Amino acid sequence: MAEVTVIQFADVVGISIERLLAQLTDAGLAEKQSGDSISDEEKATLLTYLRRMHGKDETGTEPTKVTLKRKSVTELKVPTERSRLRSRPKVGPSKTVSVEVRRKRTYIKRSAVADKEAARIEKETAERDRIQAEKETILRREEEARAAIQREKDAAEEAALAEEQRKQAEHAAAKEAEIATLAAQAAASVD
Repeated sequence: MAEVTVIQFADVVGISIERLLAQLTDAGLAEKQSGDSISDEEKATLLTYLRRMHGKDETGTEPTKVTLKRKSVTELKVPTERSRLRSRPKVGPSKTVSVEVRRKRTYIKRSAVADKEAARIEKETAERDRIQAEKETILRREEEARAAIQREKDAAEEAALAEEQRKQAEHAAAKEAEIATLAAQAAASVD
């Protein structure tokens, strides 16, 4: 496209020259005078600056769907009352009827549908992963609790077994001491 001057561009856009010069300066373009020319790159820079200032993204939003409305008109020849009543159809007067058919078709951009579907799938996957992580955490805690209870049982059984062995050892030692005492008394009474 041919380069245009600031005056021509302001006229095309429909704003005052002073306002356009202020916007060009705010956009970071070099100081322009009203007679200077503006290239397409400078116009694009100004457009992105203005979009950013108005809270929109860098590129223009493309429509996600397009609706086409079509209308077709056809004409049909219908026999009149008089010609329908006769037994033999003759080429006679007929009436022309216009039939209008309206069609409305909507085309949706595949990328928009695919983006929504991908976001939905990602959300479902994240939810599934979170639920699975919670289940694994609960199972791990239950397993740790079972292991702790089993350790306590094993420790209690081991303590009971040790106590039983100690009692048996004391009982055996007491019997040996009693036997030794009786043997010493028997040996002393024999002498």
